[in-house]
Amino acid sequence: MSRLNSYFYDIESLTNAFTLSCYRPDDQRVDIYYLVDDPALNDKDSLDFKKSAARRIREKNQNFKGEIYYYNLCSSAASARLAQTFGVSDAQYVNDPQAPSSFPGQFRPVCDTDAGYQEEEAPYLMGYNSSNYDLTMLAYYFTRAWQPGESGKRDRFSAVTAREMRDFNDELFSRYIGNMRLRLWQDKTMGLVAKNFQMSGRHIDVAQLNERQRRVGLKRLLGMLGWQILESDKLKPGQDYLTSPEELADLIAYNVSDVVNLKELFCHPYYQGQFILKKGLLGQYPDLIYQEDGDSYQAKIGPAFVRKDRLTIDSSSANFARRTICPYGRLKDDRAVSFLYPAASVAEKTGEKQRDILEESRDFFYKLFEDENLRKKFDRVYDYYKQFAGKNFNPSKEYREDYGDQALPVSDLSDVENEDTNLFYYQKDGQPSTCYITFSVGGLHGSEYNRDLYLKDHALWEKMM
Repeated sequence: MSRLNSYFYDIESLTNAFTLSCYRPDDQRVDIYYLVDDPALNDKDSLDFKKSAARRIREKNQNFKGEIYYYNLCSSAASARLAQTFGVSDAQYVNDPQAPSSFPGQFRPVCDTDAGYQEEEAPYLMGYNSSNYDLTMLAYYFTRAWQPGESGKRDRFSAVTAREMRDFNDELFSRYIGNMRLRLWQDKTMGLVAKNFQMSGRHIDVAQLNERQRRVGLKRLLGMLGWQILESDKLKPGQDYLTSPEELADLIAYNVSDVVNLKELFCHPYYQGQFILKKGLLGQYPDLIYQEDGDSYQAKIGPAFVRKDRLTIDSSSANFARRTICPYGRLKDDRAVSFLYPAASVAEKTGEKQRDILEESRDFFYKLFEDENLRKKFDRVYDYYKQFAGKNFNPSKEYREDYGDQALPVSDLSDVENEDTNLFYYQKDGQPSTCYITFSVGGLHGSEYNRDLYLKDHALWEKMM
């Protein structure tokens, strides 16, 4: 995956400066897009400033050896270039190349559903927490920068200020921090632009590839992995104003650090594994992307038939699991958690008697071991799962629609008592082996520990004590 065609980008928004760094590993280059309200900060776009900023970038980022290109977003050419890179459209159905958009045709994003699509020619666009923040900022910027002209198309460029972008940034963090895209739907064009970023299938939020740590900051993860952390003190509230070209050069260098090292995070085996897995699933199961062909339960493949709720590489594992099992329609949930097996419908067809698997498991363990201490250890697991029986943990409207007056109140998983649910695999004589199981809501996880090393360390500890 080291040769995957991809751009890594990040936004910084201050009161008088706005920057977007876009790192292109295959080309070994960084594109710097910027808005600066005070021309003195970048010495009126002088060559001296660009050389000075380049030196600062390379000084602060020893793992970057490539070329640096600057694009001032005060010009229509730079803004158009950025729009063509990210793809801007307010079409109701952007995957259909014929769908009308108010933005110029050359801004339409290349979609992974286009006829003849080749990922070698159209890069993946990767940010960190980008689905919440960066793409929201870009949707606002493009809608403000490109206004309707005489033709009715949004082909009239109108320069946006860094101050305006900062005001929008502050509104997002003060009122919409949990769901920033919600703010965009005050303007339908903005909302559609953001939606179409993701409908293209080429925008990936790297944070979503590690779902357990998706809320952990990029710099914290980079630090844990031993990569460089650079942070500007001008990003703090009340200190968000640049006063010199040196401060602007520092801001750009820090911005570049984030995108260069985001690529290193993406190359970590865990992120690579998730990317390859989900990309493979999308290729193997077209019904995750396309609508059903009539009532055939088969995908109708074509740009005009992309699902409005299509999955992308950074969609959640839960969505992949649910849609892979039941891509069209939905599965009806049981009224309550039950340990009866098999399902009533299966038992009716086969004549097999239903039995409670939880009770059966305890009976099985009790027959193997008469030792009360061992039985108490198993009872911890039994008592844990018994708390779920007969309760409903599904808060969805579909559950309420299915069961109406018979719907059970929603129980909270956080109220379930969870003590020690680890249990050894025991030998026939009741002695614990070196392997054990951890029981949890999500299932069972087996592991093994190094008993010899543990006993050695414990003996040393006892001696020290």
